Amino acid sequence: MYSNTTQVESQKMLRKSSSASRSAWSLLRTALASSKMEAKRKLVLTRRRMEEWKLRKSKGLTRAEEFIAKIYEQMKLQRQISYLQYNEMLNRSAS
Repeated sequence: MYSNTTQVESQKMLRKSSSASRSAWSLLRTALASSKMEAKRKLVLTRRRMEEWKLRKSKGLTRAEEFIAKIYEQMKLQRQISYLQYNEMLNRSAS
């Protein structure tokens, strides 16, 4: 009887330990799955951020190009004004 009880108790303990190990494995699988999902989410966010950065960068270059074009236009106008003032000065001195 003693050995039979011990055997029954050991079977119960084995079932408990196997269910505990199953739940541990289940928790581990869940953790791995959630970490994989988190990694995928981070990857997607990183890709989105890179695309946004590229878009901002291309817009930034456009803004920079517009700014440089304005500077060149202002320099061109300044040269024209300077040329006109110089010609007026020459005309005044010649008269």
